[in-house]
Amino acid sequence: MNYLLDTHTCIWAIGKQSKLSATVKEILQNAANNFWVSKISLLEIAIKKKIGKLEEFEISIPEFIGSIYSSGYYMLQLNDEHFQSYDNIDFHETHRDPFDRYLLAAAQFEKFAIISKDEKFKLYTDTFEIVW
Repeated sequence: MNYLLDTHTCIWAIGKQSKLSATVKEILQNAANNFWVSKISLLEIAIKKKIGKLEEFEISIPEFIGSIYSSGYYMLQLNDEHFQSYDNIDFHETHRDPFDRYLLAAAQFEKFAIISKDEKFKLYTDTFEIVW
């Protein structure tokens, strides 16, 4: 199965697996699964790191990218279809995060499940498979 990792999930999967649920750890250990990290997550990390919102994130972006690949994860490129799919995502007044909404659009187009602890993702469980 294909899974798209939410930004925090990717950070934890690479460096702080103790923060992951038992279900997620089990999924990550299953060699039959494929794990994808969107380039939009790298942008989100770079922005949050620059403004001091990721103090626990101690490695450089190039080192983190290397860790993604060495972990066997795939990099999901930004593409036109993801942006077109963005219009299909229900708008919830309480969930305005553009990075999350892009991840939902990408997952919808690619037909990926999303691994996320973010409570806001529960707004979409009727449309998406959200795992935690």
